[in-house]
Amino acid sequence: MAIENVLLIMADQLRKDTLGCYGNDCIHTPHLDALAADGVRYERCYTANPLCMPSRHSLISGMLPHNHGVFTNGVLARDGGRTLPHWLLQRGWQTASIGKMHLEPTLDKEGKKSREAKVHWRNDPSHEVASGYWGYGHIRSTVGHSVVTGGYREWFLQNGGDDAMFGVKYTGAHTGGMQIPARLHCTSYIAEKAEEFLHSARDKGRPFFLTVSFPDPHFPFTPPAELVGERRVKPPVGDAADLAGRPARYRQFYEGRWSPGGAERLEAAKDTPQILVGERIARTYEMVEWMDRAVGRVVRALMEEGLYEKTAIFFLSDHGELLGDHGLWFKGPFFYEGLLNVPLLCVDHRRHGETDGRLVSLVDLAPAICGLLGIESMPWADGTDFLDEKNVRRHCLVEYRNGYRRQGRDFAACVLVTKGDKLVRYDDGSCEFTDLEADPKEKKNRALDPSYQERIREREGELLTELLRMQGNRYEQICPN
Repeated sequence: MAIENVLLIMADQLRKDTLGCYGNDCIHTPHLDALAADGVRYERCYTANPLCMPSRHSLISGMLPHNHGVFTNGVLARDGGRTLPHWLLQRGWQTASIGKMHLEPTLDKEGKKSREAKVHWRNDPSHEVASGYWGYGHIRSTVGHSVVTGGYREWFLQNGGDDAMFGVKYTGAHTGGMQIPARLHCTSYIAEKAEEFLHSARDKGRPFFLTVSFPDPHFPFTPPAELVGERRVKPPVGDAADLAGRPARYRQFYEGRWSPGGAERLEAAKDTPQILVGERIARTYEMVEWMDRAVGRVVRALMEEGLYEKTAIFFLSDHGELLGDHGLWFKGPFFYEGLLNVPLLCVDHRRHGETDGRLVSLVDLAPAICGLLGIESMPWADGTDFLDEKNVRRHCLVEYRNGYRRQGRDFAACVLVTKGDKLVRYDDGSCEFTDLEADPKEKKNRALDPSYQERIREREGELLTELLRMQGNRYEQICPN
């Protein structure tokens, strides 16, 4: 049966090893495991940027950050129509977004520029992002983390919600249980609105592209308190001793003396008792398990409508989470696998229960979706159709730019990931090099190791070639001059 529809399910800051289908026996994710069993689990999918906004723009545009222009969080780009939702909308598909979008800044204090600014819902809970936003026709939004607003706010209040429910009984920094009932959590809202779209809100005479995007398990580590309990967890990879030989900011971040966002002090890992490490991971698992139930609701709605066999399903995360690896938490310019190597499940009803170890980038999703739907790919896309097995990547690019130029804190990095190693090149000429085959836990930076210099020079040449090949793809050349 030909694929007519696409369901794109996204998590925020989810590590692939927090899912049962990726080998974690400490967590219960039966619905995501079922998708893996009915499709393909990709082991080497990489984000294009380890921050939310750049990664999400790369996903929906098929472009690397240096081409779409959103190089870090808080950057306001103008919608020029170069997104997959626009491309599909123009070709007859319904486009819908349920949940987190984060395509424009949420902290624009006056809301005069950003359409996702939290201030829009402060005095008007019924406010919603207008149809057509970045190509999405039907929108039911959530904005932010922990205290979530967006279109969710009206639903929350109408169903008996009170702002006191967002309170948290903390057991440590960023960690605890929210007082909100699980039934009123934003994950429940997203599941309900996705069900509503599939059952009644869509035009049943047209195919659809539906994005269902959960704000969890992004920190703070605060699921609804009723989900909190004692549990076994998978321990982090390595410890702070692994930071020796990495750039100074790695250790500074660990000690709470540096943060990607400026001068504010983040929770230092060395001040985190070992018991809190386990609690943070446990709270993450509880957020993931609640999301898994929501995914089950959405897939069940597909089946009830007779749409499952006609719909390609993708599950992924915009980026990962350090989650205590090497003593570090959260995200930023720390290019470990837990942050860059994201989950990707694909159910296209052609391959079942398979594992694929090829390199894939999130910029490849948009071309692959076009290929599945039998339409030409977007001419501006940097990615390739990874579902066509003739397209074999030799490497993936990951970009990072800190921003904060006015504070004198701007710096940039570019990462080349190959099958067996990883090169990180910084704008000051320094680098990191990890031999992923010999050192899969990434304990050593081999950038100054004499035995790796020839290999590093080879990778630097490949990185430069790839950057030149991908340069300036934002606009289409329509005539010779």
